[in-house]
Amino acid sequence: FSHFINQMKEAQVFEHTAIVYGSGMGNSSSHSNRNLPVILAGGGMKHQGHVVCPAEDHKRVPLSNLWLSTLQWFGVEAERFGKSTGTFSPMKLV
Repeated sequence: FSHFINQMKEAQVFEHTAIVYGSGMGNSSSHSNRNLPVILAGGGMKHQGHVVCPAEDHKRVPLSNLWLSTLQWFGVEAERFGKSTGTFSPMKLV
């Protein structure tokens, strides 16, 4: 993945491309979709670094909240996406 990111930077398209890398399972042994590992990189966003979501241990946040937030960061006027319940705190575009 890091090699791919570096290639995107060398091609000078990293800042213009949102890259999502993740998994549909947080624990493949139990087929759980909790605590999904997701990386969002590039896209000209000023990223916050590593974010544990949610910070509270027992609150579930749908992954569709990230997709809704991403749409809004890129100017799409959407109020919902899938089963979203809200958005993430705003990230700023560079």
